[in-house]
Amino acid sequence: YIAYSTIDSTQWTLCLMSPLSSIIKPAVEIQDNIDSNTTQVVEAVVRGILAVVQNCLILSALILLSVTLFIGKISRKISDPLKKLEIDVQEISNGNFEQRTEVNTDDEIGNLARSFNYMTDSLQKYMADLKEVTAKEERIAMELSVATKIQADMLPSVFPAFPDRNEFDIFATMTPAKEVGGDFYDFFLVDEDHLAMVMADVSGKGVPAALFMVIAKTLLKNSALGGHSPKSILEKVNNQLCENNKADMFVTVWLGILTISTGAMICANAGHEYPAIKHGDGSYELLKDKHGFVLAGMEGTRYKEYEINLQKGDEFFIYTDGVAEATNAQNELYGTDRMITILNKEKGRTPEKLLKDVKADIDHFVREAPQFDDITMLCFNYKGCEPGMKELTVKAAVENITVVTDFVDQELEKIHCPMKAQMQIDIAIDELFGNIAHYAYDHDDGMATVRFEVRENPAAVSITFIDQGKPYNPLEKKDPDVSASAADREIGGLGIFMVKKSMDDMTYAYEDGCNILTITKNII
Repeated sequence: YIAYSTIDSTQWTLCLMSPLSSIIKPAVEIQDNIDSNTTQVVEAVVRGILAVVQNCLILSALILLSVTLFIGKISRKISDPLKKLEIDVQEISNGNFEQRTEVNTDDEIGNLARSFNYMTDSLQKYMADLKEVTAKEERIAMELSVATKIQADMLPSVFPAFPDRNEFDIFATMTPAKEVGGDFYDFFLVDEDHLAMVMADVSGKGVPAALFMVIAKTLLKNSALGGHSPKSILEKVNNQLCENNKADMFVTVWLGILTISTGAMICANAGHEYPAIKHGDGSYELLKDKHGFVLAGMEGTRYKEYEINLQKGDEFFIYTDGVAEATNAQNELYGTDRMITILNKEKGRTPEKLLKDVKADIDHFVREAPQFDDITMLCFNYKGCEPGMKELTVKAAVENITVVTDFVDQELEKIHCPMKAQMQIDIAIDELFGNIAHYAYDHDDGMATVRFEVRENPAAVSITFIDQGKPYNPLEKKDPDVSASAADREIGGLGIFMVKKSMDDMTYAYEDGCNILTITKNII
């Protein structure tokens, strides 16, 4: 480095020359000192930091270990009761409702355990109550099932109902809205020439209505079997039902009694639906009959009768309001117009087919809507009587000889049969029906049909005895020798011989498992 400067007083120039190393030597020394000191400081700082880090790691490890031990202790305090509670819950889920947890801490888990025990107690009580209620419901369901069967058994349900009667065909159904219903129908022979038919609807539903139905049905049938007219039957039963009717129940009734031989039917209506009737090949239409007040509504009520004259091929249809008032999801009623339409949809149907078609049409109309009322229907087809022919079917028993004799005598009186011929016929009945009663079925019960028929040219009556007993042709038996003394004659055969002699004709056939014996007597 060179440095210079002028000296004014001498006008000299002073110049100094110095080596570079001399100039920077102090700086180099300072730099070296700084570097040395820096290295020492850095090393000291690093050593300090490492010591601090080491101490921190040791402290952290100690803290972590302490925390781990503490948390483990705390977690076991939490997890052990939870595991025990889980085992107890699993035991409950396996059906052991006697299980109770023994966890009893003073924290939330303890509260959970106590809630668990309370829940288990409640569940056990609920299960016991449910078991009791279920048993009661099962008992009620069983009783309702029995009641339903009893009610169904009370209604005629075997069809054809009168297989030996060719004068008519009848079919009926009842579909209750509940297990048991209040609707009922009935039909029965008052005697051999009179058929009673009933269609009724008790107010209300369920068991009370069913009980009232049983009473009403029984009273109506008993009164009808007493030979009363429909008007008298309704008046008598109404007064009986009004007695002690604290439940204020009532029943609507349509009642008709048909004279089978003539087709004349006397009817009475106690507040029931209008029947529908079809004459011959015509169409069904509502019969706006005379309505009286409901039964059990007011004591002393009077009722009116009316007459329907049925001809061969005529039909009528009676029903309860569950048909017309069947309701769909849109709250629309099925109505009598739809009912008449389906009744007239097809000609020549049997009563059974007709009722099935009506029920199917109702189901199609209401679809998924619930059934709110009982649906009960009855269809009757009058086929008419063959001129001069009547039938009677009774048990083949000795005590029914009088019944058969009375039946034949009534028909003989209608045609003014001479007394002598009638007596001969009565003796023949006693012999022939007595043989059937004694021998046809051995010791088993059996039925016998007696068919009465009037013939012309010449005027005569034929009486046919039909039974399904063991085959026996009385005509094959050899006639007894009446000229011989009683001691010399073989036992038996005299009764049949007397019948042969007193009747104008006697035939026998065995067809379709039946003995068919016919006697004919001229009544000129």
